[in-house]
Amino acid sequence: MANSEPMDALLGHLRRHGRQPAGALPDALGISRATLARAVAAAPGVVRLGRTRATQYALARDIRGASRWPLYRLDPQAQVIPLGDLLALDRGEFAFVTAQPSDSLLHPPFEHGIFPDLPWFLDDLRPGGFLGRTFAHRMGEHLQLPVDLKLWDAAHVVTALLHGGSAQSGDLILGDAALARALHERDSPSDLVPLADRSTRYPQMALDVLQGEQPGSSPGGEQAKFTATLERDAGRRAVIVKFSVAEDSAAARRWADLLRCEALAGRVLDLHGLAAAQATLVETPGQVFLESRRFDRSADVLGRHGFVSLLAIATTFHGEASMPWWRLAGLLHADGWLDTESAQRLCRLYWFGALIANSDMHLGNAGLLLTDTLPLQLAPAYDMLPMWLRPGSQGQVTIRDYAVPIPSAGQINAWQWAATAALDFWEQAQGLDVTPEVRRFATTMQSGIGRILERFPRTPARLPS
Repeated sequence: MANSEPMDALLGHLRRHGRQPAGALPDALGISRATLARAVAAAPGVVRLGRTRATQYALARDIRGASRWPLYRLDPQAQVIPLGDLLALDRGEFAFVTAQPSDSLLHPPFEHGIFPDLPWFLDDLRPGGFLGRTFAHRMGEHLQLPVDLKLWDAAHVVTALLHGGSAQSGDLILGDAALARALHERDSPSDLVPLADRSTRYPQMALDVLQGEQPGSSPGGEQAKFTATLERDAGRRAVIVKFSVAEDSAAARRWADLLRCEALAGRVLDLHGLAAAQATLVETPGQVFLESRRFDRSADVLGRHGFVSLLAIATTFHGEASMPWWRLAGLLHADGWLDTESAQRLCRLYWFGALIANSDMHLGNAGLLLTDTLPLQLAPAYDMLPMWLRPGSQGQVTIRDYAVPIPSAGQINAWQWAATAALDFWEQAQGLDVTPEVRRFATTMQSGIGRILERFPRTPARLPS
């Protein structure tokens, strides 16, 4: 057999069959283990995965001239922690190679670090929503990426992650170039705003992001936003800023009402013992800004905290993309992702949202603080507001009747806790500077919740099965 024949046979076999266990290759190729070792060493693009009996071989997949990139964590003290390497494999697979154990990142069935697509713990780094579209519009042509995020595949996402960006959630950074940008952005933020200048800078920053938004590209009701780094006497703080449009219209006034309600919801949750993103209202003539402190960024040093959405976990480990948070809480508790207390808090948060007419509680709107060890902690609440009242996709503003939800089986205690907090929310909402229609809706909701609350006596708490 010519020297090149074992290598050619190995490459052909991997192309036909994909990733293969090392122990099966000698018989499949009709060669000895020693010959296989020499073929692997000589074959271009063949990567070894795992150790000892778990060893596998696969073909690398080229993405923009490379197939292997380092993955880093920027910790809360802004220290760089190397975690391992991400490898792009043939047939759309990826591998995460690390010498460090991680109960969460390599949670079964991915304990060997092999993933059918981009690893789930990178899902929330994908550009998405208003900020993601802003990135795609601004950088798409430069990076040769589709402007429409719906057309992106894993290779496009990897390209974007390697470019980096300060708006990405969590503490994970892919590639040396993205790490360098993150460290530079930490030291010299491009969105730096002196605290005293918010009332003049925020309107201009809002105008800038709206000018970058293509007409008709925003899903109905999605709130415009931008990031900022506040310069204070005590240090710097990273925030996300939502805003109402500076125009005299019913839709703009309704969004201003909703931003005031979102700030109130966070205060009520904190008062009742559930952490929420710290929010501040900044109001200018004809415009309202809701400034929410980023809980995935540490104050002053601008380090980072890990984050993963419920959506990333539910779709990966349970094949679900739309179940209610309270039901997922039971699954996460059973799988070890959440302890009993955090699972109960997630149930309470869901019912609070349902009782303040938050009709947009998809699995991307809640998450966990991602660390290497389990169980994880529930992230502070965010995007918690009565979205039932949002303007329609064409700007129409109405007040529709809202059916106050009753508790599901096993959820009475969580519902009762949430009902008490929601009553507090709606009572205070009537004193906000909101339009009369929203004030009347608040009065109706307060009465409706109060009537139903009287019908459910307390029972022993338990998690959903």
